[in-house]
Amino acid sequence: MIRAYVNNKEYELREYSLTIQETVNERATCSFSLKTNMSVKLEKGMPAQIEAEDDLLFNGFCQEVEYKDYPAQNVRLYAITCSDLHYLVDKRIYVRGFVNKSCGAIVKTMVDEVLAEEGITYTESSVMPGYNLQGISFNYKKCSEILDQLAEIAGYVWYVDYEGVLYFKNPTAIGQGKKITKDIILDNSLK
Repeated sequence: MIRAYVNNKEYELREYSLTIQETVNERATCSFSLKTNMSVKLEKGMPAQIEAEDDLLFNGFCQEVEYKDYPAQNVRLYAITCSDLHYLVDKRIYVRGFVNKSCGAIVKTMVDEVLAEEGITYTESSVMPGYNLQGISFNYKKCSEILDQLAEIAGYVWYVDYEGVLYFKNPTAIGQGKKITKDIILDNSLK
């Protein structure tokens, strides 16, 4: 059974309304419809998760929230579109200069100094070193733009998984995720 949570509360997911789109080097998006009572107020910026069994299928934040009320039934139908945890990287600004540091060391420093406040982490294997740079500085630049710049220099890709772990790697070093089968799409469940 697939469950939808907004602002850490479970809501009734409308059948066949879930769409999750993941594309390499782009933000993952998720859209779905919820049925609530009219007292529920969901807003842009609230956290949203989609789970099935023990699997986290999507984790992000509401970006577009629309609703229609049906007062006779005390029902509010929501149409919600979310972006993934890259949102946390997009909203932060960084100021710092580096001398004789690898791209990966710069990424780790930025996570430690800024992105950790948003819950973003890295593991020993999630950030590869990349090229050593003689010098580079960032002056009030979005963290996502810095990661794009460093990834281009190193020939890497970067992303934040649904657990909040930042990856900065050679694209050939990235493993495969779960396969979405037609059964999941048709039955709205994981088999």
